[in-house]
Amino acid sequence: MRKKIRQKYPLSVREYTQATLSVARFDVTEFLQSVSEKDASGKTIRVTPGTGMPTHYLPTEGVALAMRSGLVASIQAQMTTRLEVVLGSIERLMANLFPIVAGPCDSQDFSSGVEKSNSGDLVLYLYDNVYDGVNLTSIAFDNIKPLLEKVEDRIRSCDCEGECGCVRCIADPMREAPGSKQDTLLVVNRLITMLGSENPTTKHFPRPDAGIESISTEIECPKCQALVSASAKFCSNCGNRNEESNHVAV
Repeated sequence: MRKKIRQKYPLSVREYTQATLSVARFDVTEFLQSVSEKDASGKTIRVTPGTGMPTHYLPTEGVALAMRSGLVASIQAQMTTRLEVVLGSIERLMANLFPIVAGPCDSQDFSSGVEKSNSGDLVLYLYDNVYDGVNLTSIAFDNIKPLLEKVEDRIRSCDCEGECGCVRCIADPMREAPGSKQDTLLVVNRLITMLGSENPTTKHFPRPDAGIESISTEIECPKCQALVSASAKFCSNCGNRNEESNHVAV
């Protein structure tokens, strides 16, 4: 399956020197590109174009970490592996470890992806795998650094042998191109260092379809007392369902 992720508009943004972190609305399109047949050794013997299966369209929201083209070129120059392959490993580990920073949640309720923009940026995505989103993966906006630190810990603590790793760390049985532990750690460490060394301001944007009340009103979460938008379906701090969101004009 192939997926294309298109950002419609941002909801919250933090601009770093070489990257942009945002909560945004996305359109996710999944389609079958081709079917590969392999023999017992894993060698591909036939590839058939994917036809006949309908395209799946999902409007949702989530978090995007966009690495600008300058950072992409700088990191790629230090690596022997293609950066897209390494980011595929990081994306998978971020999705696997997301419940540690988000709290208990079902792995079927969120998904991830990696895309290259027209400007040459490479973007890591975590998004709600639910129609219209449920404010689940937006938790990663304030927890992206701890999440990447969990990714780094998982790779370093894995006792597998070989630079290509195993399915518990960087290897992905769904990808043919082998990864590299050393290159993956290089990228993760570079991102962690950048996120920890800068102090960007956060800009919030109103939803284009939101009424005045839902843009400006904040309420106190009854469970953890954190201030959250009255239009939010869940508390971004503890995940408690916001019962008031059903009564806000949108």
